[in-house]
Amino acid sequence: MRKKCGRFFRGFLRNKVLQDLPRDPTKEGRALGAGRGRSISEDAHEADVPRCRRPTASARRQWVRLREDVTERPEDVAQLHEDVPHVSDATPEMIGLADAVQTEGVATNGSLGSPAADEGFPGGPRDPSTLLSMSHTASGVDRCSVITIDPGLISAFVERWHRETSTFHLPVGELAITLDDVASLLHIPITGALHTFELLITSDAIGLLTELLEVSHEEATFETQQAGGPHVRLGWLRDLYESQCRAGRWVVAACMYLLHLVGCTLFANKSSTHVHVVHLEAFRDLAQAGGFIWGVATLVHMYEHLNDASQASTRQLGGYITLLQCWIYEHFPTVHTSVVHDAYDEGSPRACKWLTGKAHMTGIKGAPYRRRLDALTVTDVCWMPYGEHRGVRGFDLISSYTGQLRWGQIVVYVRPERVLRQFGYLQTVPPPPVCDSLTGDDIDDQWLHFSDHLVPSGELCVVPGQVAPDYMEWFFWISHPFFTRTEETAASRHA
Repeated sequence: MRKKCGRFFRGFLRNKVLQDLPRDPTKEGRALGAGRGRSISEDAHEADVPRCRRPTASARRQWVRLREDVTERPEDVAQLHEDVPHVSDATPEMIGLADAVQTEGVATNGSLGSPAADEGFPGGPRDPSTLLSMSHTASGVDRCSVITIDPGLISAFVERWHRETSTFHLPVGELAITLDDVASLLHIPITGALHTFELLITSDAIGLLTELLEVSHEEATFETQQAGGPHVRLGWLRDLYESQCRAGRWVVAACMYLLHLVGCTLFANKSSTHVHVVHLEAFRDLAQAGGFIWGVATLVHMYEHLNDASQASTRQLGGYITLLQCWIYEHFPTVHTSVVHDAYDEGSPRACKWLTGKAHMTGIKGAPYRRRLDALTVTDVCWMPYGEHRGVRGFDLISSYTGQLRWGQIVVYVRPERVLRQFGYLQTVPPPPVCDSLTGDDIDDQWLHFSDHLVPSGELCVVPGQVAPDYMEWFFWISHPFFTRTEETAASRHA
């Protein structure tokens, strides 16, 4: 959500650095619901564990319950449709650096439309020499984030997520967000170098802050105390960024900008106001940072948050909500009436295709979304939505990788054998999900030799969404895809 990364670097907008950064950092990283704790690692020492903070009134209005008994769930689900003041009210004079990144067709407000007056790195430092390797990744994330989250739509899908299979269970069978979805929607790499790092305790985080952000030991210590562990506040990063840019320290400013960006988007956690310092390690060498598999990291975090949100004790969803919401738009056009941007072209990330401002959202209540999903048929699903986009982002075989993925200490399973229809193949009864006990090195080794761990090609679908004769009977035997009990759903279950 470009417009939702806070009053980001407001002062420095007047000093010719930023173009179209989102206004509120808490909105894209905003978690849905009322959650507990933070993502990635917590300190081993209780004193360093991030503490719950009293929510503001605006935060309370944005929360939505994700898990309640169906019979007790109210018809209304809290809607997060407030527009955020736009960054354009602080008019920067921009210095053009056309070859820093491609931004044709992007207006200064970050939306598709007239070309931006300045074609430099969007929303970030103006010296391209420090950010060329990250330009396309950061540009894609910054440009395609949704403006308005639809919590009713999100919660209707979250309650159908099964962590055992890493898929959504629907009346038509299983579907999942795949690596191909990530590459097409966000235009961030799913192939490239692995980035490995270890858990941080607060003392480690302090050392990393002093080394890479060049703050004093006292300042780093104070900030981690304020954040309650090996985290920093997004507001603190913004203030530091402004001062570093004024001093012309562009490499340090770039690290701050990128840490803030991933904290608002790819690695958004439940706090909505903090980012884990461990992510800073990825920007130790800016020349190499763009080569990391950011798409894999994004999917790992999204799966981890979905796994967490699927538990009855969880009331909140973190992760990059843009990925989930736009994935729903692409695959389920009958569930939500989405508005396509007239000026969209296939050269942009597919997530840029949708108008998600308040005026364009037709959000409905949670219960109607649930009924629409219960009434879903095979023909209602767009199984392979990126046909027109293949000239820009072709299908990569690595999207068929099956097994474990990790980013740091977070490990999830991807099981494309359960969603073969999303790859154009007839869906057969998949093997039971196996939980392997692999070390981090073993997982990395399998990924590096991914060609040995691809789902075998099967029979091509004659019609989209085709399944083997015994698949649906098996699926209804092992799953419970209906949430509203009606005669229609009961009849379709036994059809």
